[in-house]
Amino acid sequence: NGYLPKPIAKEALAQVLAEWVNRDQSVSQAMPLAQIAGPLFDQDTLLQRLSGDQDLLTHIMTLFLSDTEARLAHMAEHLKTQNYSEIAQQAHSIKGAAANVAAEAVRAAAEALEYQVKAQEPQMDAPFMALSFEFQRLCAYWHEAHAEPRPDMPVP
Repeated sequence: NGYLPKPIAKEALAQVLAEWVNRDQSVSQAMPLAQIAGPLFDQDTLLQRLSGDQDLLTHIMTLFLSDTEARLAHMAEHLKTQNYSEIAQQAHSIKGAAANVAAEAVRAAAEALEYQVKAQEPQMDAPFMALSFEFQRLCAYWHEAHAEPRPDMPVP
């Protein structure tokens, strides 16, 4: 849709401009799942956005993971009832939140699902599963990278 959140990165601006310049004049088509590839999470970028505040990063990621998990659960229910407008709204919210926390793979998967819904493609299961998969990968990465050692476990 051409929206760029602040702070605007010149790479993001260039990408949006390229998309608009190269946009096909026909009706919007769903984004192929093969285009979802991207980095999982850029912690350095998020930490920079937060002025190096590690505690704030942990708090924000905890909120993001919790909120996204709830949104995915709601989406699964809306898939059963074919409530496409709600699916699009949830996907859009996840896309924006993921962009804010530099979770590119989740953002791209949410964008693909949102495009699929807006293109009125009848099959939503594959892009929803792709979004769920990328979210689970992010959760696994986050919990592994930020796990506190248990008192009974020796620290290497």
